[in-house]
Amino acid sequence: EIMSLILQGENLPNSEEQWMRKPFTRKQLDELGKIAFCMNKEEVSKRVRSTRYEDWQPEIEFHGFVFALKQERDG
Repeated sequence: EIMSLILQGENLPNSEEQWMRKPFTRKQLDELGKIAFCMNKEEVSKRVRSTRYEDWQPEIEFHGFVFALKQERDG
């Protein structure tokens, strides 16, 4: 619908929607991607699902070493 308006050179409609909260800062997103050993399986799963994108993966830091999530192999 919107693409049709653009292709026809028409004005786009105005939206009355408002953001519900401020967007995350880069620092907040980085913190969200850090997994701690004290987190339960549900919390870890939520963080992995919400922060994994292309080459960027959530990570765990342990005694100065950083461990990143690795994709499971098929089969």
